Amino acid sequence: MNAREIIGRRMKSIAATFFGASLAAYLIMLIFGRSMMPVNSLGVLLAVSILVELSNSIFYSSEVLSKNQMVVRHIIHAMLILIIATSTAVLMSLVNMRYPIQVIIFVVFVAIVYIVILLSGAHQMSVLTNRLNKKLRERYKDKNDEANSI
Repeated sequence: MNAREIIGRRMKSIAATFFGASLAAYLIMLIFGRSMMPVNSLGVLLAVSILVELSNSIFYSSEVLSKNQMVVRHIIHAMLILIIATSTAVLMSLVNMRYPIQVIIFVVFVAIVYIVILLSGAHQMSVLTNRLNKKLRERYKDKNDEANSI
């Protein structure tokens, strides 16, 4: 993958994160009964999108990672996302630190979204792996049948 493709993917990821963060901010405002978000908050959401994309760099490695290393990296990434999201929510006055229940609800909300996204990605990988394995079995089964008939 060349640099242009990497930058293109990163920009798409930042745009998707910005859209998701904006949607999440809107939902939090609905849940906690806040007024409309000020326009300068869009800059904060863009900065958060960039921070979240940079936190994804924890998964890049020049070598193949073991399952345990990936689990540790996912835990660290989840903690980074929770810290970034909670800090942003406090900065934008979406949650009030004086009311710990608001912070707890927000953290649980972010954790649930993170877990759902993680499980969705794992399911998509599983489906893709099964499809590839099935096609490989069919391909090599045909070659084995031809070799056995000779």
